[in-house]
Amino acid sequence: MRRSRALALCAAAALAPLAAVSCTSGPLPVPNDAASPTGGLGLDLWTARTDSQQYEFFRVHPDGRLDYGGGVRAFGRGTDWSGAMSPDDARTVRQVVDEAGWMTAADPGREGAKTPIAEIILRAGGKERAFTITGESAEVKRIADLLRTVASRRFDSFMQRLPEAGPQPGR
Repeated sequence: MRRSRALALCAAAALAPLAAVSCTSGPLPVPNDAASPTGGLGLDLWTARTDSQQYEFFRVHPDGRLDYGGGVRAFGRGTDWSGAMSPDDARTVRQVVDEAGWMTAADPGREGAKTPIAEIILRAGGKERAFTITGESAEVKRIADLLRTVASRRFDSFMQRLPEAGPQPGR
């Protein structure tokens, strides 16, 4: 039993450097698909505030769809809602990614404070680029705020059915 455990630990230690290398990805060719609202870009954004155990997961599809999950579902990179982004929202996603240089920078990842954490996967032309940004990031905040606003539209139909604030009849 001890020998098999020792062999398993040795194998894990030998493979660990390979796993770390496989997580690193190089620059992406910048997509330019005029038929796509995001210009051909797909994006996964997983955000975590480990100090308060808040998690969100966003998946932007090149066709302008947004998938969203929050809480425990997001922790496992799951979603429970899908909706369409407006063309302006999709263009803003692409603009933030371009301005941040996430597709073309040699190493877009960044180490800062331990929280928040943002894991980002970009997809273009059948290729992916994955990296992590820890600590505050203006670009991550901007894109997460935008996607959170789009995802909150799932409540619009419910909110429109609620009565207006103010004095109610019969009171």
